Amino acid sequence: MLPTPVPPVSPPTILRAFAPAVHDWLPAHRGVDLSASVGQAVVAPRTGTVAVVRIIANRPVVVLRSHDVRFTFEPVVGTVTVGEQVRAGEPIGVVGDGAHCDGRCLHWGAKIAGDYVDPLSFLPRRGPVLKPLVKARSSASAA
Repeated sequence: MLPTPVPPVSPPTILRAFAPAVHDWLPAHRGVDLSASVGQAVVAPRTGTVAVVRIIANRPVVVLRSHDVRFTFEPVVGTVTVGEQVRAGEPIGVVGDGAHCDGRCLHWGAKIAGDYVDPLSFLPRRGPVLKPLVKARSSASAA
């Protein structure tokens, strides 16, 4: 059994949601942008093996393979090495600069068998939150 997944940054405040394209060649947002600042710690959302730690398209990128999922994190300056095993919640790097996030967010992507999927789907769902019942003011009854 896998350990409970954790968000790569805390708190996981969504700046831009996953918005897949109808076709692979069309523009889309194939991940989720989470609010983050330069130097903020990034952790592995699930146990896995580090597959990539390098600059890709002028931005630092870390890729983690976890069973059938490939997670990507950018811009992230890796503090891990390729082939290293990490557990859910262990640090893999810090937020850097570059790409559309450029010091204001973490772009987190996920792929299964070559298909982009919403990385947030790997996090536990929060249950419903019940609001306190507020008693309505009684009004004077009309005669």
